[in-house]
Amino acid sequence: MYEIVKTEYADGKYGGSDYGSSIRIVMRSLTHVMFVGYGVNIIERKYDYRVTSNIKICDKIGNIIDHKETIIDIFGEQSIDLLLNLKRGFGTILVDGGGDKLPSPSHVRKKLVMEEYESVTPTKVGLVPINKTCRFCGEALKPVLSSYSFDYNQIKDNPCFTSEDCQKFTNQLVYSIHGVDIRYKGMWDRISFFQYWDGETFHDDYFCSDKCAMNYGRKVVRDV
Repeated sequence: MYEIVKTEYADGKYGGSDYGSSIRIVMRSLTHVMFVGYGVNIIERKYDYRVTSNIKICDKIGNIIDHKETIIDIFGEQSIDLLLNLKRGFGTILVDGGGDKLPSPSHVRKKLVMEEYESVTPTKVGLVPINKTCRFCGEALKPVLSSYSFDYNQIKDNPCFTSEDCQKFTNQLVYSIHGVDIRYKGMWDRISFFQYWDGETFHDDYFCSDKCAMNYGRKVVRDV
């Protein structure tokens, strides 16, 4: 049974490529994986994708017909016809379901990890509404903030999980919480520091930035 799916890429280390690179998966079965990296290669799954288990087929995908006996022996009779009809650079052929996918390239995995981290980490900024706005652009003014960091013993013995927990450590307004990752239990599922505000003090009482202050001054001069 054969199926063509969207082109798959895997971590380049499985093909002996440089760190951070990727290889294009051309075809995979329960026992083998064919990929394009340094030439066209086949990996035997029983060797756990170690580079020493590579069977190098040819230098270019266009020369694959010269090695059809090897490919048919590993992937079956229809595999060579599917390979020849596969659009160049597009599609991965699965043989009998294809077996497990190889790990994605490192940059793809890193992006997914960061997306997961951001989706489950309740780092919150701006917990207190700012009513005063910039006279030029209308953006909220920037409050003067102070930070409170928990040391190891505090995080371990007296942890904070919410902004309400942090409020016990200050009589000012908790403005933001940071450093908590609820994917992990133990020391990492709790707040490591927070920022607080007195509710009154801003870096500038009229403008959100020096640029807005200058633009406002120019506008005033032009309108005179």
